[in-house]
Amino acid sequence: MSSLIIVLLGVSSASFLFFAIIPESFLLGSISMLVVMLVMCTNEKNKYSYLFYILANIAALSVTVTNWMAGFIATFMRFPKKLAIEILKTTFIIVAILSAIQFKIFPSSEFFLFIGNEAQYVFMEESGTFIDKLRVFFISSFVIPELHALPNPYAEAFPLFSIQTLRSQGVLTLNNLLAFSWLALLVYAAFIYYQSNKTQTNNFLLYLIIGQLCLHAIYGDETFLYSLHWMPFLVIFVANIMLHHKQVWVKFAFLSFIGLQMISNLKQLQIASNIIA
Repeated sequence: MSSLIIVLLGVSSASFLFFAIIPESFLLGSISMLVVMLVMCTNEKNKYSYLFYILANIAALSVTVTNWMAGFIATFMRFPKKLAIEILKTTFIIVAILSAIQFKIFPSSEFFLFIGNEAQYVFMEESGTFIDKLRVFFISSFVIPELHALPNPYAEAFPLFSIQTLRSQGVLTLNNLLAFSWLALLVYAAFIYYQSNKTQTNNFLLYLIIGQLCLHAIYGDETFLYSLHWMPFLVIFVANIMLHHKQVWVKFAFLSFIGLQMISNLKQLQIASNIIA
C-alpha cells in the first residue's frame, strides 16, 4: 500500500504531469538517477559490487553531465576514496569512448563535455530571485499555481506561460492550501530525518536534493523545466513519514492529498494546453 502511495504521489505532481507526456530527456534523466539509488540500496558489498556502480554511473552520466552528481554521491558513500575515484575514472573513460562512437555515427550530435552556449544560462536575470527558485524547487514543481497567458516578445501570435516569478492569487484557494500542505510535509519529513538514525539511503537523498538545489540556484531561467530531476527524491524523502507513522489514517491522509493535488494540477495542465494551443 505504501509503495502505491509513493508512486501516486509522484505521478500526481505537476512536474510529472507536465513533462512526462512530452518527448524530452527530463524523464530519462530522472530514471538514470533513480537507477543509481536502486543500486546503492540493493547491491550488497562484494567483490563484484563495483561493476554495478560503474554501470549505474554510466547510466547517469550518459543522459546529462550534471546528473552524474548522483553517481558521485553514491560511489563516495559506498566505497573507500581510492576505489571510488577508480570507479568514476572508469566511468568517464567508457562514456568518452561511447560519446566518440556516437559522434562518428551521428555527426550532428555533440561530445558529452561540449559546453557550447550553456554559460549564458548561469545567473540569468529572468530566473528571478533565490526565493523564486526555492519556491519553484520545493513547492511549484509539485503544486503548480494558477496559470495565465503572458505576452511573447518574440512572436506575439504565440502566447506563453511561466511559473518562475508567478505568485498565487488569493489565500484560501485549493492551490494555496495544497501548497501549504506539501510544505508542511517537507518540513515534517526533515524533522523526522533529524530525529531518526541517519541511514545511508536517507543521507543520499539529502545530499542529492542539496546538490540539485545548488545547481538550479545558479542555472536556468525556468527552474520548473528541470523539476523531474529532483521530484522523485523529494517524494521518497517525504514518504519516510509513512515509515515513521504506519497508522491507516496517515495513508488515508496521503491519498486524500494526492486526489486533490491531481485535480488541481490537471486543471492547470488543461489551462496550459489552452494557452499554447
